[in-house]
Amino acid sequence: MPQIVIENLFNLRINSISIHRKVIEIIHENGIDWMHACGKKGRCTTCKIILKSGEENL
Repeated sequence: MPQIVIENLFNLRINSISIHRKVIEIIHENGIDWMHACGKKGRCTTCKIILKSGEENL
């Protein structure tokens, strides 16, 4: 099962059974208020993340 680890939130771990969703949507569904200015369209880069591993799950 894919897992999202948010290092700047004390290594918060989110398990996701849905692999066909945007990462930011999964983060928001788990009650984390992650900033986004363009409506989750990936245009403004305010929600930018650094992917360290797991690119095969994207």
